[in-house]
Amino acid sequence: MNEIINTKYQKIRRDKDELIEHMSAFNLKIRPSVGIWYFTPSGGRFHDSFVSPKDIPEKIEMAAGMAKYGVEAIEAHYPSEVNEENYHLYQRLEKETGIKLISCYPAIFFPKEYKFGSLSNPYKKYRDKAVETLI
Repeated sequence: MNEIINTKYQKIRRDKDELIEHMSAFNLKIRPSVGIWYFTPSGGRFHDSFVSPKDIPEKIEMAAGMAKYGVEAIEAHYPSEVNEENYHLYQRLEKETGIKLISCYPAIFFPKEYKFGSLSNPYKKYRDKAVETLI
């Protein structure tokens, strides 16, 4: 199990000179991530897709090629991009390239049925669907 990172150092207050000194000496390791949707974005509730669609295995193959550029992580939406049936593809991506699935968001924003909102949708069937996705 992963350990919770101690972030108490972030509450340190510095005056202008201390801040400049800190920023001059500070070492930041950039750890980029990409969303699986980055590879051939689909349409959504605001517009239709403007590129030819690719399935999740094809998008993951494209993502694998990003490891050589320093990408360390990938993000996806449940259940449209990551789910119980395709999770093994993300596990394989990590094993083969080191790119980890770091976040899994509920897909309750872009689908057209949520054009009036998801959890606040005036139609009960869409609110219920959003709640079911979250659970």
